[in-house]
Amino acid sequence: MIGADGCFALEARAFRLARWCSHNFWVLRGPHGQWLGELHGLATDRRHGRPVPIGYARWHALQAWHFTPAQGLFLCRPGQPHHLVWCGDEAAVRERWAAALACVEPINRQNLTYPRGGIRLWGPTCNSNSVFSTFALAMGLAPPRFAGLWQPGLSQPIAL
Repeated sequence: MIGADGCFALEARAFRLARWCSHNFWVLRGPHGQWLGELHGLATDRRHGRPVPIGYARWHALQAWHFTPAQGLFLCRPGQPHHLVWCGDEAAVRERWAAALACVEPINRQNLTYPRGGIRLWGPTCNSNSVFSTFALAMGLAPPRFAGLWQPGLSQPIAL
């Protein structure tokens, strides 16, 4: 079990879309494997500021999101592909998490348009997986890949 040895953990997870596509995100776990939060890049409707399942309209922006237990929002589900990426004492793990959190506002200020359907047919794709990669790099980690899943945008972190 994650955190069974008393360590805090950073976990990369894949939320499957259409069986073979992946929305990658980060989970913060406590010393007994408890869920403490998630970091995402999500298509967000600029008109009302709420996330949408996938960007499809010109008014959908790519925004970074931090879900906490108090909000009751989460995409972490049993059976999802996941990787334990970093495990350590609380201070070290929270320091990395804080570095990722520091990217939320700079990403959101860019007001990037979410590509229709999550991909660009020509040119590099900047989508939710780009935010995942940006968070990874901020935490000093290599963004992991999930075998057998298509992860467009993973190799396109957002310049801050």
